[in-house]
Amino acid sequence: MSTGRLAFDQEMGDFVELLQDCTRILGIVKEPYYKTVVYHEPDTLGCLITTYIGPSIHHLGFCTTTLGHDPNLTKQTAARNALRRLCHIYE
Repeated sequence: MSTGRLAFDQEMGDFVELLQDCTRILGIVKEPYYKTVVYHEPDTLGCLITTYIGPSIHHLGFCTTTLGHDPNLTKQTAARNALRRLCHIYE
């Protein structure tokens, strides 16, 4: 990983931790759960991450699915997608 990319990732923040904090604040007892499936196709590495968010008094539990290439970056994107979904539920 180049240092330029690393600096960009640090500026972006950690969406996984932000999602954990938000779920705790919103009264969701279970922490977010990530299920990662890594697959190899000819000349391509990919991953599919499903994020499970537990129920609260305001909503039933739900899951989001995110497709990417790098598992670490895709997990950040998956957390952002779950945060976006929570924002839609609570607006």
